[in-house]
Amino acid sequence: MKILLLRPLYKINRYSRSVPLSYLRLASYLIENNHEPYILDMLFDDVTESMVDEFIREKDIDTIGIGCMTCEYKAAITQAERLKKMDSNLKIIFGGPHPTGNPKKCIDTGFVDYAIAGEGEVALSSLLTGLEHDDPLDNIPGLWFKKDGEVHSGGYAEPVDIESMPLPAFDIVDLERYFALDPPWHFPKSKRVVQFGTSRGCPFNCSYCHHIHGKKARLMSAEKVVSQIETLYNKHKVREIIVIDDIFNVNLERAKNICKGLIEKNMKLSIQFPNGLRGDIFDDELMRLLKKAGTHYIAVAIETSSDRLQKLIRKNLKIERALQTVATAKKYGIEVGGFFMIGFPSETKEEVKKTIDLAINNPFDIAFFSIVAPYEGTELRRDILNGHFGEEARAALKANPDEEFPVFYNPDLTREMLIKMRMFGYIRFYTKPARTFNLIKKMYRLVYIKQIIRAIYRRLIFSKTVSVS
Repeated sequence: MKILLLRPLYKINRYSRSVPLSYLRLASYLIENNHEPYILDMLFDDVTESMVDEFIREKDIDTIGIGCMTCEYKAAITQAERLKKMDSNLKIIFGGPHPTGNPKKCIDTGFVDYAIAGEGEVALSSLLTGLEHDDPLDNIPGLWFKKDGEVHSGGYAEPVDIESMPLPAFDIVDLERYFALDPPWHFPKSKRVVQFGTSRGCPFNCSYCHHIHGKKARLMSAEKVVSQIETLYNKHKVREIIVIDDIFNVNLERAKNICKGLIEKNMKLSIQFPNGLRGDIFDDELMRLLKKAGTHYIAVAIETSSDRLQKLIRKNLKIERALQTVATAKKYGIEVGGFFMIGFPSETKEEVKKTIDLAINNPFDIAFFSIVAPYEGTELRRDILNGHFGEEARAALKANPDEEFPVFYNPDLTREMLIKMRMFGYIRFYTKPARTFNLIKKMYRLVYIKQIIRAIYRRLIFSKTVSVS
């Protein structure tokens, strides 16, 4: 069955300027199961609304799939509403972190016919097969839809067997168009860069995080990882890999074997980890192998310097061990970014200051200070709505209509205070002479200059954002 996977333009999400990996994963599985997916990306200027409409008519498509995170939800709903008004017979399917967090809310808009909670490959393929043959849809895990005026709950989709998943369908998009863009990643060594996943799921229970991939890590074998990267290198001339796992190093031996396999292939490859590395389960050997395999940047999520808050948010990071990892990366010449969050429930102004000081006083090259956001589907949001942090916090969240930027109520740390503390945190961080000099050194390429200007805009000017990564 034909389906158009449509990616609307999400201006708030800088990563929308990259290859749509989740769409390519879906497409490869659909092709393997005898469906006919197409991908249109409204990132490109020529993919206009009228072009999308004409494409739908020309290809005789009646099913549209749209994925979204919470920051992308408004743009996704806007397109769903527009398409429904163009042709009320179109079937609109939503998937991704936001629909996983609240599928019923998506259905209740009246513009979404089906929502998939959890990983989408199997559920979407089963849905298309059911629609094609007019089969009952009630027993498809993860599928939500209206039936007899009520929203039918399909629960959550069963996690896929990652080892059996095919290589994402990089063939069905024009990779050269993406390579021509200014990439959003951390100062990539090549513009021929794509994201790649070697695992799904995370065994840790951080309360602020989504759970679309579940709370169990499923790991692709080292041999398959190396083989698929080699295919990207030889077939598509990819020269930089962005690893987007939830937690690449959950199994140290597998991580080391992946590095060893890449080293043996002797590919001239650059690698970076903009997320997905647990800072307190590293050792020196893994860092050495990462460097030898081509890694030039990693990011470590500290979140908070407070042991009390580490327990409260269920991250339970061993902070000193994570800081040792930062030092080890620097020893091997790998740049390090740090993720930090401010504004947790019950957090004090002094705890915010200590977190910012930790970022400034340790050898991070890049810092990301985000204001805590209790997004749909997170334990943090459920804790607040269940009254764990008081009635005022619960009432404030329920009354807040802004899904993109939900704010936790804390009378001691207002939103305005947090924005100001974050701004001055950035100023203090980047005016350290070594960091200023490091940024100046990167200004030898126009693409890097643009990246630095955009970063300054996001951090110091566009201050509404809760996450500035």
